[in-house]
This record gives sequence, structure tokens and C-alpha cells, in this order.
Amino acid sequence: MRAGRAQTIVAGWAALAASALCLGVASAPALAAHPLEPDLVTLPLTQDDLVLAETGKGKNRRTLLRMTNEVGNQGVGPLEIEASGASENCDEDDDPNNDRIASQRIYDDFDVSGDFDRDVDTEYDTSKIGCLRYHPAHAHWHVLDFSKYTLFSEETGEPTDGTKVGFCLGDSNHSFAPLGTGSFYSFSGCGNGGTIPTFMGISVGWADIYGSATPGQRIKVTGLPRGRYCLRSEADPVDKLSELDETNNAYDLRIHLNLREDKVKALPTGCQLGPRSPRP
Repeated sequence: MRAGRAQTIVAGWAALAASALCLGVASAPALAAHPLEPDLVTLPLTQDDLVLAETGKGKNRRTLLRMTNEVGNQGVGPLEIEASGASENCDEDDDPNNDRIASQRIYDDFDVSGDFDRDVDTEYDTSKIGCLRYHPAHAHWHVLDFSKYTLFSEETGEPTDGTKVGFCLGDSNHSFAPLGTGSFYSFSGCGNGGTIPTFMGISVGWADIYGSATPGQRIKVTGLPRGRYCLRSEADPVDKLSELDETNNAYDLRIHLNLREDKVKALPTGCQLGPRSPRP
């Protein structure tokens, strides 16, 4: 191409660009902000997380399998739950003073970085996800049905017991370091001492831990025969929270239970649920 022709083409493109700027036409479409969703996972349970305990006396005596449970957030945004200020009866117990509507905040990725920055990504959408309820034993408010514990018999494949538990959400442990930054959610957001809750959550890279001694952390095992069982812990069991991945919320631990010897043992192999699984 001759130099004169090249200069003419370059000059033409420059004129078009200048004309576009004068008309306020963008040279390229702006990138859209995307929702920064959390991703909840139940971290692996181990032998140290399991305790057998007796409660009650006589006919009311029960054997409980107590467990420590840890739910973490490995997503790109925080799990953040806010409470409504008005009294509701969302738990349908006819007492509107002990519960509040719970909503989830999903932040927008304002700078399109793919990572959550609280100073930059300040806008969010909210959606109702259920109920907060005051828990007298803990003296603070819980997100209802946040986790579910189920014990299955390997021999039959059927559940022997199950319970849903509510959590006050907060940052207990930086379980996915270096993912995320510092802790943001303290347990004061749960309305400690009966005060009205504000908002609670789990930061990116962090996890909430509930110890085995905490009320609600148990499965009834009274009278169960010696054998192998599968203990399943599942976060968000009724699928009310928005997440990046809905398929990784549960963790299964294979255990051997022997109540006569007051023993529970975590097994290294995976659960094998199904009819007529062999006894140990």
C-alpha cells in the first residue's frame, strides 16, 4: 500500500473516532456488573468432631450422637442475611415477637473484577429467604433451617433420625485462606442478649463453626444396633439461599457405632448406602 493511501485511511478512522466522541457514542459496550454469590460447603467431619452423650433418666434416658459442624463460604461474594425491623409470624407459632423475616443480600460486581470489595461493590439486591427466630438457649437470633443432620443405616439405606438446625452466622475460622480477606461478620449482628438482630453472614473464605456441646448439635441414636452408619451434614437443606453451586452443600461421614461399648468411630472409607450392606 502506498504511503499516501495509508495516511488517508488513518485520517479517515481518526475523523470517525472524533465524530463518535462528539456524538457521545461509546467505542465499546460497557461490561455489565454480575452478582457476587456465595458458595456454601460443609467441611469434612472427623473423629474429633464426634461425641456420644447420655441425657435424661429412666424411661426418658436417651443416647445422643453430638457433632461439631463447620459451614464455609468459598464463593465470590459474602453470604449476608438481613433482618426486617417489623415483627412477623414467619415461623407460624402465633408469637410475632420471636421472629423476623430474613432476606439475603447479593452484591453486584461494580468494577467487574470478579472479586468482592466492600468499599467498591456497595450495591446489592435482596430476596426473602425465610425466617429468623430468637433462640433462648443461645440468647441470640438464628437463620432457621440453615443445616440439617441425618443419620442413615448402611444396612437398610434408611434414615434413623434427622434434625434441622438454625444458626447465628458469623466468621469463626478462615478455612479457605488465602481466599477472601479479613473477617467482617461478628456475632453481635445476631442480636446477642435478645436485642433485635441487624445483619449476619459468612465472609468469602471464612467458615462458621458450631461445637458439639452447642444445643441442637445432635442426632438421636438411642437403641440403635451395632453397625455402620452414614452421618450426613447438609447446609441450606431446603435450598432457600442463592449460591454459585447448589450441589456441594453436603458432607457424608461413614461411622461405626457401638452403644454397648459407648464407642463411635469415624471410618476412612466412603458411605455405602443401600439395602443389606454387610455388618462389620
